[in-house]
Amino acid sequence: MGSSTNATTGHLEATLGEESWKASSVVLYQGFGSFQVGGPEGGIAHKSVFFSLPDDVQPGVHKMNRATQVDGWFNPGENRNSWTTSGTDDNDTVTVHSVSEFEIHMSFEFVVMNRQFPEQRMRIYGDGKFEGASASNAAPCKQP
Repeated sequence: MGSSTNATTGHLEATLGEESWKASSVVLYQGFGSFQVGGPEGGIAHKSVFFSLPDDVQPGVHKMNRATQVDGWFNPGENRNSWTTSGTDDNDTVTVHSVSEFEIHMSFEFVVMNRQFPEQRMRIYGDGKFEGASASNAAPCKQP
C-alpha cells in the first residue's frame, strides 16, 4: 500500500445477523503501518462495517486478533457505539483473496458484540472489494 488518491470504488456486501446488507459506498484509508477499508463513507452516522489490516497483509486467511493486527467491527448507525470482535475467537477471520497497492479483495466471517450489553451478539459474513484510496482528510469511522 502506498500514497493516496481521492476515491475508492468497489463493493461491500454482508449478512448482518439475518439481514442482507450492501454498503452504499466504500472507502480505503491509509494510515501509518495499517489501512482501513469498509463502508459506507460517513462511518458511525450510518450502519456500516469496517476492517483494519496491516500494510503488509498478504493473501490468505487471517484471524482477527492483536497479534495479526487484523480487526473488524460493526457500527449500528445513528452515532451509537461500535460492536467489536472479542479478539480471542479463532473463527473470526478475514480471507484476503488478492492485495496490491490501493486494492484489496477479501471475504470475512466474524461475530461482534455490543460492548454495552455483551450478551447481544451478531454474526457477520460477506465479501468486499476496494480499489483506490479515499481522501486522507475524511473521517472514516469510529475505531474501537
